[in-house]
Amino acid sequence: MTDATRPHKERGNRLRWLMWSGYLTLLTAALVTPQPTQAARQVLTETPAFVTAKIVHVAAYAVLAMLTGWLRPSRHRWLFMAALVLHALGTEYVQQFVPLRTGSWRDVGLDLLGIALGTLLTWNWWREARPPASEPAAPAGSDADGATAAGETGRLNS
Repeated sequence: MTDATRPHKERGNRLRWLMWSGYLTLLTAALVTPQPTQAARQVLTETPAFVTAKIVHVAAYAVLAMLTGWLRPSRHRWLFMAALVLHALGTEYVQQFVPLRTGSWRDVGLDLLGIALGTLLTWNWWREARPPASEPAAPAGSDADGATAAGETGRLNS
C-alpha cells in the first residue's frame, strides 16, 4: 500500500467500524426494550407476529455476522465470533427483565443460525488474510519484498 492510498483505506475502515457499531447499538436496543414487541402486537396478530419475530432474529444476526466479517477481523476473527455468540446469549438473558419480553433458548438458537448464515455468506471475508489477486504471493525463500537469497526479485519483467 502506498502512502497515497493509506488515508483512503483508513477512512474506509472507520466507515466500516461506524456502520458496525451503529447496527450493533440499534440491534441491542431493539432486543432489550419493549417497543418492538408493542409495535408488533399493534400491527400483527399472534401467529404472524411470532413467525415474523423468529425470521427477524435470524436475519438480524445474519446481518450482524456479515457486517462483522466486513470489518475483516483477520487476527482476532474468532474472538469477534465469540462476541457475537455472547451478544446473542446476553440479550436473551436481559430480556427476562424487560416488560413484554422473555428470554428464550429457542431465540438463542435462531440467533446462532443467523450468525452461521451470515458467516457462510461472507466466508471469504472471514478467512485468513491473503494477498490480493493483483499482488502475487512472494515465492518460497524470499523476503517480504520478493527478493530471494540470490538477489532476484521473483517478479516477472513486463
